[in-house]
Amino acid sequence: GETLMRSEKPYCPLEDMDSEDPLFYLYTSGSTGTPKGVQHSTAGYLLYAAVTQKYLFNIHPGDIFGCAGDIGWITGHSYLVYAPLCNGITTLIFEGVPTYPNAGRYWEMV
Repeated sequence: GETLMRSEKPYCPLEDMDSEDPLFYLYTSGSTGTPKGVQHSTAGYLLYAAVTQKYLFNIHPGDIFGCAGDIGWITGHSYLVYAPLCNGITTLIFEGVPTYPNAGRYWEMV
């Protein structure tokens, strides 16, 4: 793996996108029937995620942001992946059950 990484470029070329190009599809929970795939567009979704994180959570350069939302749900997509990348901050991702082995586990991480 290390040899392979040395041969790679330290950057990824940019790709031009239209504002309405699909960024990702996320399926609903199916609570009202069959789950439905919801398409999120590139510009609208990224702008929403970046601005809401920046202003609602008072984000500044150098911040470390943690979110208890699951990455497979829209909250996790928004505030663990896309918004931190847009805002240039570090994300703390928690995987597992926040109450195991005790109810203080999540706060021990904080």
